Amino acid sequence: LPFAHSISNQMGIVNTVGKTGAALRKRIQKQFVEKGMTRAAAEQHAYPGANQRTWIGTDFGLTDSGGFFTNFDGTRSRVVHQFDRFGPRLYRWIQKTKLFEDNEK
Repeated sequence: LPFAHSISNQMGIVNTVGKTGAALRKRIQKQFVEKGMTRAAAEQHAYPGANQRTWIGTDFGLTDSGGFFTNFDGTRSRVVHQFDRFGPRLYRWIQKTKLFEDNEK
């Protein structure tokens, strides 16, 4: 499109994390398997740096200390696209924090 322009990832309204998530998930799973875990166990094991508040360590440069995806400037991402690529580790955190729970009941 002649009027379209690209915006670098982690800088616009939409933070597309799919490629990063898939590559990181695969790399971390491989590390756990090399340490003797089965693939299934490795898939369930927490990401490095996970704690009571977050599902992944801030050293990866993807989230804040509360586990929310961030932009390069440290602000929380407004929209996160393809977050499912991070797998069950992230899903467990989402369920635990009740991010998608209807509080209007």
